[in-house]
Amino acid sequence: TGVPLPKGAPPLDGVDLMPLLSGTMTTRPRPIPFAFGGRAALIEDRWKIVRPAKTKPFALYDISADPSESTDRSETHQLVKTRMVAAWRQFEASLPSR
Repeated sequence: TGVPLPKGAPPLDGVDLMPLLSGTMTTRPRPIPFAFGGRAALIEDRWKIVRPAKTKPFALYDISADPSESTDRSETHQLVKTRMVAAWRQFEASLPSR
């Protein structure tokens, strides 16, 4: 909207969807993070990491090949998982303290 954020406001974590609506966006510009009640997820292209609770580890799913998220690919795609967990941690650190 072009309106400046108030001083001390938390950072925005969204993206402009106008390119998607106009048909000019073909890929996501960055991963999509989700957090709610200790649960967490991050989607990046065909991959998704999911943490069911703060005390549980992340699982990695190939949502293109496995849309029901039935097979954890953490062991066979360790570098993907490591990269995505690092991206999640960066997002988590940007959140305001609760």
